[in-house]
Amino acid sequence: MMFGQLSNCDSMQDLCILIDAHYQKAYRLGFEKSIALSTLARANANHSYKIFEEFASLDCKSTKMLCRYCDLDLKVDGRVYALDSSNISLCLNVFWQATYKRPKGAIKLYTLYDIRTQIPDFVIVTPASVNDVNGMELINYQQGSYYIFDRGYNDFARLYNIHIHKAFFVFRAWDGVKFRRI
Repeated sequence: MMFGQLSNCDSMQDLCILIDAHYQKAYRLGFEKSIALSTLARANANHSYKIFEEFASLDCKSTKMLCRYCDLDLKVDGRVYALDSSNISLCLNVFWQATYKRPKGAIKLYTLYDIRTQIPDFVIVTPASVNDVNGMELINYQQGSYYIFDRGYNDFARLYNIHIHKAFFVFRAWDGVKFRRI
């Protein structure tokens, strides 16, 4: 499944076709010649998602180690992060637990993006009905770091929490609101 993900396959059928196209290399993937769609589907259903979660986490850690010396010409001493969320629409016939509005389903994906390494620091999935500002509570703020938010995260109590942790924040103000730098 990881081979299919990295190869940009849209379905398990695409993955089976891709494996058949590279049948000479199939032994490196652990297959003898090719793999049937039903076998792949059964294996996918029986394996825990934790395998992919741990692999992705390990991959992000090793990539962060490689990118720790990347210099993006940022003139700040601390780490720089950006938080944003995205709603992902889902079909209620398949994902019945992802109810959002009456005719459709959705989930919300929070991503804390490390600007220097250009790798997400974390990705968290919540129900789509969760308000964006609640994503600020998911962050473990680091002293001396900078956090960039969109204007939907304008909540002074939560922004004060960042100040308590001796970190800094930047967010885009609502239209018509004048702020000054202190």
